[in-house]
Amino acid sequence: MHNGRIWGYDEVMSEMQTILRPKSGRYAISVIFGDGIIAEAIRFSAVGVLNTVLTLFLIWLLYSVFGFGYYVANGVGYLVGFVNSFLWNKHWTFKSQGKVWRESLLFTLIFLLSYAIQVLVLWLFMDVSGCSILVSQGISMCAYTCVNFMGNRYVTFGKGMEHA
Repeated sequence: MHNGRIWGYDEVMSEMQTILRPKSGRYAISVIFGDGIIAEAIRFSAVGVLNTVLTLFLIWLLYSVFGFGYYVANGVGYLVGFVNSFLWNKHWTFKSQGKVWRESLLFTLIFLLSYAIQVLVLWLFMDVSGCSILVSQGISMCAYTCVNFMGNRYVTFGKGMEHA
């Protein structure tokens, strides 16, 4: 929000121009390490990619190399991925100094809300609208990511609406 209203196209473009303005020719550095919502969204996405790779690797390692059952390997992989995501988002994406116990509880609640919305959107597109599984999954994953990012930015890590 800006001056009590949700940002429109002009405000988003202005923010992007500010971030992308040349600073000693280091566009990528200012985008990744900046403090604006776009920089946070980029870091949030990078954490998501890292988390996916880590989770898949750990599941493969536990299942294929160490011989754990698939469900155990999957559960451990997702648990480690969840903790990894929390730590990276707390310390790098949102640079939060808040209490770990409070933020971890809110992070869990935002995850559950995001997942519930993802399942609802998946159901709407698959079962109600009859879209293909890939289209439905893609749209529902976008919904999950948006709700998760905004929930963690504004609720979990206390950025508040004044930072929008």
